[in-house]
Amino acid sequence: MPNFDSTWARQETQSVTGKLRDAVKPQGALKPRIQTAVNKLQVQISKMDSMLTKLHERDAQLFQRVVTAMQQHDTSTSKVLSNELAEIRKVTKMLGNARMSLEQVQLRLTTIHDLR
Repeated sequence: MPNFDSTWARQETQSVTGKLRDAVKPQGALKPRIQTAVNKLQVQISKMDSMLTKLHERDAQLFQRVVTAMQQHDTSTSKVLSNELAEIRKVTKMLGNARMSLEQVQLRLTTIHDLR
């Protein structure tokens, strides 16, 4: 049962038409909004670059450990490490593709920004 306070002091919510109007209505100048979007994308791309660098370093370390385990005929350790290496390479590939997609979006926005 709703209490008296919540029904008495009801907060007004925005109607569907109000939400639609806000979505369609221009929200200021386009050029500065595109520039802020480009800047935010650049920040995310640089974060992805640092993550990719760390993953590549981890990849090299794990690969070296797999080689060492194989040379010592330690098959169980080499299997575990090679599975981990495969997972790291999958994540690296996925992150690289995401980075490339963000770069494409950034390039398109920059082109639009320069044309306007």
